[in-house]
This record gives sequence, C-alpha cells and structure tokens, in this order.
Amino acid sequence: MLPENKNKMEKELKEFFGSSRIREELDNITDFDNYPAIKDFYASLYESSYCWLVKENKADGRVFHYFKNDMSENLSGNYEGFFSEEEIYKIEKVVVNNLKDKEGPLTYSDIKNEIKNEVYEAAYSEKNWLFEEEVNEYAELLNYYNKLGEKGEEDKINNLIKELAEFTNTVFDKEEDDFGDLAEKFVSNAKAIEIFNDYSDIVENVLDTTYHSTLVCSNYEEENGDNSLLNNYIFGSYKGGEGLLGLLTQEIDDKERAEYVEDLREEEKPAFQKILEEKYGLTLDILASQKKTNEWKEKNKSFADGLVSELENASKYDANTLIFLSDMPLGDIIALDIIRDESFSKTKLDLSLIKESKLNIQEASGGFYDYFNGAGSVIDIEFKNIEVPLTLIKPIVQDVMNTGYYEANQCYGFTGTIYEKSKISIIEAKKEELKKENKRKNTI
Repeated sequence: MLPENKNKMEKELKEFFGSSRIREELDNITDFDNYPAIKDFYASLYESSYCWLVKENKADGRVFHYFKNDMSENLSGNYEGFFSEEEIYKIEKVVVNNLKDKEGPLTYSDIKNEIKNEVYEAAYSEKNWLFEEEVNEYAELLNYYNKLGEKGEEDKINNLIKELAEFTNTVFDKEEDDFGDLAEKFVSNAKAIEIFNDYSDIVENVLDTTYHSTLVCSNYEEENGDNSLLNNYIFGSYKGGEGLLGLLTQEIDDKERAEYVEDLREEEKPAFQKILEEKYGLTLDILASQKKTNEWKEKNKSFADGLVSELENASKYDANTLIFLSDMPLGDIIALDIIRDESFSKTKLDLSLIKESKLNIQEASGGFYDYFNGAGSVIDIEFKNIEVPLTLIKPIVQDVMNTGYYEANQCYGFTGTIYEKSKISIIEAKKEELKKENKRKNTI
C-alpha cells in the first residue's frame, strides 16, 4: 500500500529546500534543542543526497517531520516500457484478487486506486535498479562522519559523537567503540528523522504515460460468435438479403426493405448497432423505409458520409469489430482491461456500478477492424458525443496490452495525429445512480 504520509487527505504539507532553510526548521523542533551538530548533519542531507525536509500537519494536530528523496528524478522523465506486458498482467491478477475482499459494488475509482497501490508495490519490489538510488539515514550518517574525518575536522567529530551519545543515552568511547554502532542506535531512535524514498511520483508518472490505443468496442455475444453478429448487421443475415450497407447505399422498395430488416432483427445487437440506434437514431424501422433512410442520410450528412465510406470498404471476410482510436493513460488501459475480463467471466467482483459507468467519446475516429488478423476498413467514421459502457471496451496497445492481437497502427501505420486528436474521458457512475437504475428496472 502507499505510505501513510503520501495520503493527502486531511493533512497540510510544508517543504523546506536548501540547507539553511532546513536548519531554520530544525531549530523549531524541540527534540533537537541543544543538538547543533545533529542539526548540521540533517542540513547536509540536502547537499549530499538532495533530500528535502517535509513538515506534515495532521488534522488531529499531530506533526511529523521526514526527509523526502524523490525517486522519479532517477528516470529522467522516461516512463515508457517501465513495466513489461508480463509484469502488467501480474499487477492485474493481484488487483483483482485484492478487490474480491472489498464489500459493496466497485467504483471505477476503487479499481484505479487498487492499481495505483499495486503499481507502487511492483515498482518498489521488482525494479531493483531503483534501490541503488535509495537513501537511508544510517549510510548518510556514516558518510557524513567519514567526510568530517577526511577534512580533519576533529572538533566537529567530537561534538557529533557527544550529541549522538547524549541523544541516545549511550556511553561512547571514541577510541574503543565503533561509530557504526552509535549511528545505528541513533537512526533507530523514535525521535530521529527518517528519510522517505518516495516512489509515488514514479507511480503517478507511469500511470499517466499515454499510449496509442486501439479500443475495441464489442459485447459478449459478439466476442463469442466469431464477430458474426456485426457482419450480419453490416452485410445481411445468413438468410440472405441486404444489411446496413445495402440499405444505406441502394434504392430498395419498402416491401423488400421490410423483409431484409426483419431478417436483421436479432435478440442480441452488436455494440455498433446500439450506438447507431441510441445516439444517431438509425433504427431498423427507419431502414425499413427508403424515404426515412434518405431523410436520415440528409439530416446526418457528415456522419453518414463517413459511415457509408466505412461500410463500402469493409470486407465480409474479416472478423469486423468496432474500434475507436485514442491516446490513453496506462492506468486507464489497465483498469479497462480488468473490467472487460471480469465482466466477461464468472467473477466474484460486484461490477453492478461499473456497468453503469461510461466511456465518454467527445471526439474520436473509429471504424471496422479485424484485430485477430490485422485487417479492416478505412477507419473513416468520426464519432462525437457518444457514451459507451466501460464493460464493452477492450484496449489493445502495442508492446503493452493484449499483444496477441494486432493494434491498428501495426496494420495502418497511422501518424500520431489520429490518436492525439481524440477526446475521451471516463464518466464514473456513483452509488446514487445505481439506486436510480435499480428502481427504474423494478418499475418496468
């Protein structure tokens, strides 16, 4: 779990940079009254290890001091590939296992917070090269002592030994005793100020790093039906006749249209059909009428042109699935992958609230894509202001997530622009909204 002193709730932090400002704050700490040599050691930490002093005021009036070493400085801002795909899946497994113990319906924030905690643990425990940059009080005190010796500053050495011995209530003979024992006794004292090696900025930066993402949008029935559900809707059912493509692009009399549309009426609809019906009003009843179809195309001309282009360039031999293209932070990529897997499996997680949470697509390019084989249409549909249930989204990210499939960029060679222009956010359902939804269902 993240250290308590990184929980920013109900506390006030003040940070002191520079040896002189640190020394000024140390003068205000009563534990170090009459210990100027110890204060000199603490003040030296800023110059020797770039650790700064933090004063933390708790809501209950307690005050804590600690030195902070920002571990993120060691990465020089490069967080891509920090975790391998295998490591990410290990993180997911632990996150899911931990969430099983949580009571009540899970929120999206619950999942994100648990990911954050586990990423912290993984960074701390698995990235051994980071340990080389850790700072601890014992080593720093020994280094400080040795440097004083190298400079021949015997008076400062004697004062430091005297104060450390007095602070720890220890009898110490410089000629007979080992300074390391005295140093160890000092840093283990409850009143000694600890050095906190802060991995939290690493965690934040890792989780905020964005990747070009192919966001597959499909439901359980599509995924378990070899994606035939969407193909039937696009090209016509197994019974023959026309699908969406023909109904939008051909002049067909209403009698035939009605027959074709009737063949398209399935108990389960592909996700794309639901979006067309609920957001854009392109229902099967509209498609059953040539006049209403033409009117719809005229009224929604910009969107309709992109849709027709996408349909005309799609292949019935591909396992077509609706996708959106967007840059997405790693934290959301992991969260969406967990949600997708758990919603499609027999899980012990309570996802009732997650099912009411949405992926808000203010703007994004999308279309039909076969991520199994790396083929598709022209990705020419411009989606705006639509909402999609989080449970329908599977993220595919090259070298990061679901690499057994083809990320769209591997097939098309897009420039980054098509991803970067997207505006996508998460709309998290609250428990009040779940109560409203349950009440609505009970009245139907």
